[in-house]
Amino acid sequence: MVYELDRAPGLLDLPSELLFRIASFLDKRSATNFARTARAFQKPSESLIWKTLSLTRFQTVENTASLVAGNLNERERASVISHLRISPKAWINSSRTLIQDMIDNLRRVDWRRTYLRELDLQLEVKVPLNLIDLLDDISPVLETLHVDLPTARSGFYGMAPRPPHLPRFTSLLHVMRGLRRPLTALKHVELYIDNENWAALVSAMLQAAPNLESLTISTDMRLIRNISAEDKVPIILELPRLRKIIIQEMDNSVIMALTAIIARAPNLEHVALRDLNLSYQPAKASLLDGSILDHLSRLPLLKKLEISSNCFYALCELDGFKSVEMLSVLLNVTELKTKAYTNDYLIPPLPNLQKYQIQVSPYYTGTDYRWDEYLHPQLSTIQYLTTVGLAQLSSAPRLTIIYCPTYSNYPMPDFNRKCEVEQLYFPEANDRLFQGIAVRRFAGEYGDLVHCRSRFRIDNGNPIKSGQLFLDETAWEEHAIYNGRPVPIETLAAVYAAEGLAIESNIEGRSLQLGEESTKVLQRWEMQRDELSPE
Repeated sequence: MVYELDRAPGLLDLPSELLFRIASFLDKRSATNFARTARAFQKPSESLIWKTLSLTRFQTVENTASLVAGNLNERERASVISHLRISPKAWINSSRTLIQDMIDNLRRVDWRRTYLRELDLQLEVKVPLNLIDLLDDISPVLETLHVDLPTARSGFYGMAPRPPHLPRFTSLLHVMRGLRRPLTALKHVELYIDNENWAALVSAMLQAAPNLESLTISTDMRLIRNISAEDKVPIILELPRLRKIIIQEMDNSVIMALTAIIARAPNLEHVALRDLNLSYQPAKASLLDGSILDHLSRLPLLKKLEISSNCFYALCELDGFKSVEMLSVLLNVTELKTKAYTNDYLIPPLPNLQKYQIQVSPYYTGTDYRWDEYLHPQLSTIQYLTTVGLAQLSSAPRLTIIYCPTYSNYPMPDFNRKCEVEQLYFPEANDRLFQGIAVRRFAGEYGDLVHCRSRFRIDNGNPIKSGQLFLDETAWEEHAIYNGRPVPIETLAAVYAAEGLAIESNIEGRSLQLGEESTKVLQRWEMQRDELSPE
């Protein structure tokens, strides 16, 4: 008797939902091989392959080199790349060819366009006209768009002439205005604006993407300042979905357009007005009703704010910014010294501020400075905060972390990759890279004890190669104030002992409570201090 065994189930028998799940764990190379294995695996694999579509500058140059080189020998091929870098007209045209290849591949099979979610383009000076066709094809599904011009962003055309006008190329503004259907699914946009009108392009982008949630704009203001001088405020529609706007380089020429955007976006949660060169100089009139700082102060959901010291006074003078929890302020060395000498505010009076980052501009300083102050201005910042600044902590009752990064921790442009979007970064106090102040507050019946732990680190350039990472990780300094007067370290240690805690305990917060024993320690210290102090 012969028994016929059932065929063992295999991958082909799995439901399509599970195949899509399996494909989601693959990288693109593996997904490509998976798609070639069997027809049933094609759609699950292509859902990953076509999820992100990118065009890098290196792909453009390599594609151009292969087209130009043809049947050249190895020695002749080696000179092709150098020639292309000197004469970029060929690889500018190549970017248009590659975008057309994207369009053709997406149209070849119906389902491919439904999988695409992110488009990342690194173009070369000129914007291909067929970008309109590509965006129209994927408009119902595109969620994230990056458009960068790395050659222009690297400053190359500040030293060399731009290529002449080329047929079948246009501006990014014309692309946005030429779309035949809105980008309704688009949520996140990063743009590098080169040699275009800033206000007109941003306005067109917002009209083309009515459901936008985050917008990041990078540019070289020296190149667009003249053509972005605004004669009138652009028309900005209501932007109820916009949650984040990041301006990588501020300038007075874009303020009118930026003010109109913020005024139409009542639900903003993160606003970054970055100005590493401190070129934006707002006048005192910027505090008036309807100004950009006034609109910012009245945003009810604003949680994260990044500004330069030129806007700092608004935090202290405007009755607003009540929802801000994370703040980053950029100062220059001269301002830092001025605040220290005049006992001016360095900690803004914000009721919900919890984490505060103080940066010092590496590109701007006055003539009256010492080299060591310029090299390590964070040290003087920390020293000021732990002396005069202790009394200012009462105006920010929820503040627990003040982070003072070194220059080496600043985000710098990377001209080989897309526009960078660095986030507010706050390492924990127990992190070996932390430099700044951790704040603790013990509330008591007769007064509050504020304890600040400060740490300053010296970065040795390349710490991994040098073998000397930073200063000793235990190099903390302790500072405390009770009822407006500094508390000696011995008394502070006795308070912690009475609470059953160690000073170096990994605790943060402003809602700790003084117990009965620790209160007695502080009362005895006050009595001894009064006895020793002259009448």
